[in-house]
Amino acid sequence: METMKKSCSSCGKTFEITDEDLRLLKKISPKIGDKTFHISEPKLCPACRRQRRLVWRNERRLYHRKCSKTGKQIISIYSPDKELPVFGSEIWWSDGWDPLEHGRAYDYDRSFFDQFKALQKKVPRIGLSAKNNENSDYTNHAHHLKNCYLLFTAVSCEDCYYGDWIIESRNCMDCSHITRCERCYELAYCTDCVNCAHLSECDQCSDSWFLYDCRSCRNCLYCWNLRQKEYHIQNRPVSKKEFEEALVSLRSHKTLEHAKAAFSEMRRTEALHPSQRAVSCQDSTGDHLIECKDVRSCFDLHRGRDVAYTCDAIGLTDSLDCNFTAFDCEQNYEVHACDGSKRTCFTTSSYDNDRLLYCDLCHNSSDLFGCIGLKRKKYCILNKQYSKEEYEELVPKIISQMQRDLSFGEFFPVTISPFAYNETISADEFPLTKKECVSRGWSWHQEKEEGQSYLGPTVDLPDSAAEITESIVQQILKCEASGQPYKIIPQELKFYRGMQIPLPRKCPDQRHMERMSLRNPRKLWDRACDDCHKPISTSYSPDRPEKVVCESCYLNTIY
Repeated sequence: METMKKSCSSCGKTFEITDEDLRLLKKISPKIGDKTFHISEPKLCPACRRQRRLVWRNERRLYHRKCSKTGKQIISIYSPDKELPVFGSEIWWSDGWDPLEHGRAYDYDRSFFDQFKALQKKVPRIGLSAKNNENSDYTNHAHHLKNCYLLFTAVSCEDCYYGDWIIESRNCMDCSHITRCERCYELAYCTDCVNCAHLSECDQCSDSWFLYDCRSCRNCLYCWNLRQKEYHIQNRPVSKKEFEEALVSLRSHKTLEHAKAAFSEMRRTEALHPSQRAVSCQDSTGDHLIECKDVRSCFDLHRGRDVAYTCDAIGLTDSLDCNFTAFDCEQNYEVHACDGSKRTCFTTSSYDNDRLLYCDLCHNSSDLFGCIGLKRKKYCILNKQYSKEEYEELVPKIISQMQRDLSFGEFFPVTISPFAYNETISADEFPLTKKECVSRGWSWHQEKEEGQSYLGPTVDLPDSAAEITESIVQQILKCEASGQPYKIIPQELKFYRGMQIPLPRKCPDQRHMERMSLRNPRKLWDRACDDCHKPISTSYSPDRPEKVVCESCYLNTIY
């Protein structure tokens, strides 16, 4: 595969553009009428392009503010100080307002992004991305939930709290990237697990604690790389009595913290690590790939075909640079959260569309350019309705202007995102200080401190869940890592008691950050297999201490 090298205009690092990238860009390039507008090679490296897109995704920061139409109090991902119209979900999805009222003719004396930013200030935004939920108000990018709290990017769950990417699970707490799990605590990248705690990269395990890369195991503790085992501790068979005695000791907070540190070291020094997590994949590079073919530098991708530089997506074909995109999408480039979209570029948070360019919050539409908040519309520019003939005459003129000022082919600038940098998941993956953000001209959200100067007396938490009284749900606790206040909700207390888990000494945000630290960087390095020494591409950097092996060596050892 031939490549050209470029210097990223943001970070300055050298990156490659392959012939495959150029082929896909040519295929994706939009056609307006009978003319195709070719997308030129990107100016930013894949990481900086991803950072720019993720600035448009606030998952976890929720605020109370008033609906701009009804005046009622709502929960929103937009802080009250943001000068944007925000509607509650029911109002936003209703026919009680018309986004075309804010349409305006294109002004060729101003840049496109300047006009788009002006339109942003007028078109109402939806407070939360949430549908068909019951008793699950404090959730976002979440659908079909019941009795859930602070769950993000979740579908069809019940009685789950504090997690992200939770699918069809029940009674789970503090988890990330789990599917069909029940009664589980602190899991990451696990499927079909029951009554487990502190597992990662495990499938079909039950009644176990502290496992890594185990399959179909039960009653196991401090184990790694096991298959179909029962009553094991540190990969050694033990009696049922010995296992139960060891498990009882974890009901103490002090013992549990020691166990976390000890198992983290075991995982680093004892476990075998595959160079890539891939299931039923062909000619694909990245990590956490399922049923993919001809995929390059992708992470957490399920059912991808001919896709590159994409993360957190399901069902994607002939696409580049996508995030949080699902459900049979094709020919998409530089998009975020565009489920069910085809031939769509430089667009965010828009579902079930065809041929959209530079749009935000548009749904069930086609042939839109620079629009915000439209539903079931066609042939609109900056929210102004045109005929098909007018649209196909005007859009090429706008693109030609953008090509002259070198903005066509680039995603929305960070500076016009409706969120501050530290409110978004970009800050999780690409952490920056306030000073660094300000130096780049990016916004930063400063939390108000009124009312937090005195939170009541310090609460000394008992060492075990059995010693906790109901009064703890009335107390405000202080995170031992960040100093931030947090609370224990009644459902949470019931969960800890049921699983006999000591109460956490850290706030939900800190616990989320620690789970994210278990995930490898979304970056690939070249290194050698630690067994056969053949070259491998992996998300483990060469200087890491883990034993990382190629697929053949991994399978030969584990099975």
